[in-house]
Amino acid sequence: MKLLEFKIFEKVTSAISTNKIYAGMHWSKRKEIVDSWHEIIYYTLLQQNIKRELFKQPVDIIVYSDDDLDADNHFFLIKLIVDTLKEYELIVEDNRKYVKSVKFEFYKEEGIKVEIYGNNTKKW
Repeated sequence: MKLLEFKIFEKVTSAISTNKIYAGMHWSKRKEIVDSWHEIIYYTLLQQNIKRELFKQPVDIIVYSDDDLDADNHFFLIKLIVDTLKEYELIVEDNRKYVKSVKFEFYKEEGIKVEIYGNNTKKW
């Protein structure tokens, strides 16, 4: 069952690609990117009137985007999203007890779409 869906209207660029992060980016630049994206995601949730209701059951998360990065270069973006879901108090923790799986898919729409499924009913 889909518990939540929201969209982040921010362009995904190579600045947040997993390759860029692992290429030895200075920690201060990485922190700047993390802080900026957490703020974007957090305020997106507020603007879209997403209630702060803690999902106590395990969830599956799918992240969609239409950009030029390879599929595996979205892991850092996914981490930013999941960490913000925890900060926003939608998920208890980001460990495997509460987040059973994450998946990335390309799609042909604007923005980054995030879907959260519960009760072990993941879409894939």
